[in-house]
Amino acid sequence: MLDDEAVKLLTDQETLKLRQDIAYQQEGDRLQGVPRAKPVDVLNDLRIYIKNSWTKKSPIQLINKRFMARFGLNGAPCKSLLEFVGFTYKPDQCWIPPQPPENAATPYQDPLSRKLDDIETELMILILTRPHEEQKSITLDFSIESALPHLTAALGCQSYAKSSQRNMGTQDDLWHDILGIPLDAADELVVFAYQRQCELDEEQVHWYLTHLHRIANQRNSETLTTLVATEKSAGRYDTYELQDAYRYLGIELSNRSPEENYVIGTFNSRLENTAPQQQPALRRSLQIIGDHMNSSKVLAVAADTLDTYEQALSYLNAEPTLGDEFIETLHTAKIAEHPDQEEKARKAVTIIAQARNSKALLAWLETGRLGEIAMDAGEAYQLLGIDDRTTEDSVIEAVFHFRVQENPSALDTYQKALRTIAEDKNSVTLLQLVGLTQTGAPASAEWPVGLHNIGNTCYLNSLLQFFFTVSGLRNTVLDFEDVKMDLSDESVHRKQISARKVNLKEIQRSQNFVHELRKLFGDMIQSPEASVTPDLQLARLALVSSKNEDVIRRKSTLSGKRPTLGELNGIAVQGPVGPPENQLSHEPIPESTAEVDEPHTQIQQSQPEEQFGALDDPSKVLSGSAEDATMADVDVQEQQHILNNKENLPPQKSATTVETQPILSQDVGMPLRESSPARINSQAGESSPSASAPHHEYLESKEHVSNPPNRPPPVPPRPKLPPAPDPESLKREVELGAQHDVSEVIENFLFQLSCAIKPTSIDQDGEQSDQIRQLFWGRQRGTIISPDGESRHMDFIFSDTKVVPVSESQDIYSVLDGAFDIETIELDAKAQQRYTSLVQAPPILQVNIQRAQWDRGKGDRVKNNNHVTLPETIYLDRYLGDEAGQGELLDRRKQSWEWKQELRQLESRRRELNRVQVCALIMILTVQLMIFQSGIDAPTALRTALSLMESVREDDATTKNEVSDAFQPPVSTLKTLGTLADQAQNELNELDVQIRDISTNIDSQFTDLRQHPYRIHSLYFHRGRTSSGHYWIYIRDFEKDVWRKYNDNYVTQVEDLAEIFSDPRPRLSRGEDPANPYIVVYVRDPGLVKSVCREIKEPVGRQSEDVVMADDPVKNNSEGPSIQHLSIAGVSSTAPPSGEWGYSEAGHPGVRW
Repeated sequence: MLDDEAVKLLTDQETLKLRQDIAYQQEGDRLQGVPRAKPVDVLNDLRIYIKNSWTKKSPIQLINKRFMARFGLNGAPCKSLLEFVGFTYKPDQCWIPPQPPENAATPYQDPLSRKLDDIETELMILILTRPHEEQKSITLDFSIESALPHLTAALGCQSYAKSSQRNMGTQDDLWHDILGIPLDAADELVVFAYQRQCELDEEQVHWYLTHLHRIANQRNSETLTTLVATEKSAGRYDTYELQDAYRYLGIELSNRSPEENYVIGTFNSRLENTAPQQQPALRRSLQIIGDHMNSSKVLAVAADTLDTYEQALSYLNAEPTLGDEFIETLHTAKIAEHPDQEEKARKAVTIIAQARNSKALLAWLETGRLGEIAMDAGEAYQLLGIDDRTTEDSVIEAVFHFRVQENPSALDTYQKALRTIAEDKNSVTLLQLVGLTQTGAPASAEWPVGLHNIGNTCYLNSLLQFFFTVSGLRNTVLDFEDVKMDLSDESVHRKQISARKVNLKEIQRSQNFVHELRKLFGDMIQSPEASVTPDLQLARLALVSSKNEDVIRRKSTLSGKRPTLGELNGIAVQGPVGPPENQLSHEPIPESTAEVDEPHTQIQQSQPEEQFGALDDPSKVLSGSAEDATMADVDVQEQQHILNNKENLPPQKSATTVETQPILSQDVGMPLRESSPARINSQAGESSPSASAPHHEYLESKEHVSNPPNRPPPVPPRPKLPPAPDPESLKREVELGAQHDVSEVIENFLFQLSCAIKPTSIDQDGEQSDQIRQLFWGRQRGTIISPDGESRHMDFIFSDTKVVPVSESQDIYSVLDGAFDIETIELDAKAQQRYTSLVQAPPILQVNIQRAQWDRGKGDRVKNNNHVTLPETIYLDRYLGDEAGQGELLDRRKQSWEWKQELRQLESRRRELNRVQVCALIMILTVQLMIFQSGIDAPTALRTALSLMESVREDDATTKNEVSDAFQPPVSTLKTLGTLADQAQNELNELDVQIRDISTNIDSQFTDLRQHPYRIHSLYFHRGRTSSGHYWIYIRDFEKDVWRKYNDNYVTQVEDLAEIFSDPRPRLSRGEDPANPYIVVYVRDPGLVKSVCREIKEPVGRQSEDVVMADDPVKNNSEGPSIQHLSIAGVSSTAPPSGEWGYSEAGHPGVRW
């Protein structure tokens, strides 16, 4: 019942002395003649108070001298303890003892009586543990019942077989104690105890055997004597034999084991000078030492055999960490030293090669030449830059990803190093990461698939995994042909998303994106593999928005270098200057540099900054037009360097928003031959399946393809399409696009989905509503209160809530409050107040935790590692608003805001008192002594100064020096310091109480509002710096009530939820790089998400033999990518192009063959 702090208050000598000093100083007259209390007095008086509470209800007056001497002035130093016990403080009067029911029968049933009884018992035990001399000052009018009978009953050892031996002395008792048995235990119990001790403590077997031998001799027991002989015949030894073995080899026996090589060297030197008949005794001594050292190497030498890996290493004098190339060298050296042992040396190499499964050594044994050398564990750790081999698997995994991102060309080497570390640690997590093992049956219909990382796309993979679990979004993508946006002029003209008009090119690009996403979702549902690979085109469309696509393509392809035309008289002659390049700048592009091809104006649905004050996220700054932006010659490498460090650039001075016309990105299909009917049809102007016919109809039509005509029809004039980007260009665009923040990618993802589908309705502002926006978008209302009390309201839509954890540890509500609570802003050159309310919460709530912050001191971005406590369920009732902006809920919110303001003031004052600096300047004689301390609270600082001045007076009284007399502190100053210290301490105590009470009020203000619950569903995690790192996602399966970790191509079940929800600060304090959630997703209804959606389809003709791909010589009359021909061990079958998915009769995705 009593925690460590309570016991310290009652028994710590210094703590007791401090509160007694204060009491005697302030109430010296009243306490005159009252002896100072010892800890046992405090314990006993508190016990008596509790004991009397059942019969005597009289209060304890504050002027009670006995109470004051033990618990301090007014009991204030022990206030928390007394209140915990059940005492009630009546200010300036008394303490009222606990009020348990009178004459309650034992054993007590009511909670208060049981609590008081437990505390009283603990106090009795504490009293009995005090020194005997201290106990003499009180009367021990109680006793504690021994627990031994109860323990023996619980352990079932009240009755046991006993020995008939008598007259056993104290030495015998010690022998039995070491085996953990009573002195009179029967022989069979002695045997049992000895065997159990040996099983549990193998290193001390010799010690137990020694005492077993002593007991056997003392009892003259045939049973025990036989056991001792059996044990020694099995190779075990007692302490005396161990000492003799060390003595035989001339090695000192100590607590610290000698080095293996030293022991072996000593043995070999003795062996050369030992007669053959004495060598068995020498080897027996070495065997005992090897067993005692737990050294397989020493035991191998003692055995003089060559059957195990350890014996082979010992024979060649090799360490287990020695590389394969050195084993061959040691073999050569051994034969040179002992030519007659060539066969034995070769056997040793064979054993080592087989134990290591070393292809290099096996090749050497067969051909005489070493094969490929396996990587050593030490080399693997060094290659990844990991110094500590005890580093956790998660950190090793993160470092591996860092290295691959920094140097993708060395992927094979890094994978080899990771595989070596995984095998060295026998780590299931790392073995799974390198593909040596899989857990959770990921290829089954009950387990989701992973996604391969195709180059810095770890957070895109996390995003794709999350969106795939959202049933409404997944079904919309799979049924895309049913909801696809038509491209008529009227439909395009009315298209408005996120408060801006969308043009035809953006819609076409977005529909291309959904087609690619549909292919991936089909793979994720039906692939028989454990993981699938997203297409590079999908990654480009997801990572690169239409506004930035052309700009990024220019940055990745243009160069400022001019072609050379040779030399003239030794001077280089350069060709014409190439196209200008975009000058990357920290400043935004001026508005005048951007032009718009079509009407593309910003719809003023969200509030303008100059009128309303950035109620929405003000950080969205769109880039300028790529065609008209100011360009300059900049080296491509310099551009790449700036882009790679974009998160380290200083913040912009302004944020001019410029809308630009995005560039059309054509759908890129598989290249066709000149004579391909598909090319002929497309040239003839026939509509392609991706542009007109539904996708599944197109797949079905492949079964009824007519033969191509003998000659193509005339080709009508049509504009020439721009060439499709080559794979390398796509890869460069993906690499540049991957530098965007994850929230930007989510915004681009949702925008393109809405852009590609037709609206379900259009609101009065012209804004589109559809299946996607109904899932992820909500509506907030911002309220501005002017100085004269007038309120203005404006609604705006949102898809995520951005929060910043400002303290080391906060709960989810405190960080959400930062997005909704009232704050003071400057608007129209006036200080005005603003707060936000929820008008309509989205079914899927995305909380974006802002981790990247600008450090003005470092001039760089730093990562915010503050912890956010995430409950399983949150309730959004507290953030709701009403039409009038009034009501009971708003009154509650206002009260909460007032409490928070008061709490900030109190905490500020407490910080002032807890963080002071003390500088005491003392003049003693002619010596100036400076004493400086920092980071202590004000009471301690004042008492430190008081103590220093008192020491000056003591020194002055001793030296009687005229100079020191001049610097003697006045007595009044000492009294003033003592008074100030007490006042500061009292203020700190009062602040603690007020802060605790206000915090309780804030926490309980909305606990009864539970009409709008949201349950946690997923968390995007990141490990690394603000400019680099690795993403993965945890997703909850509500149906199976499990959490899974989606880490690129591996999906594993989370066994310990502390991996997700624990506080990362302990890792940070150890210098580790903690992982943090960046985005947390809560869902209103668990039915909105489904983590596993699998219907595995084995391809027709799928075999285990190697598959060779070849173009089908038979011409196909259908449109789209040409069908591939599979040649499998001489058997021919036709397979569809990858990624083409249709629907089965049951309505589930299925492969159309």
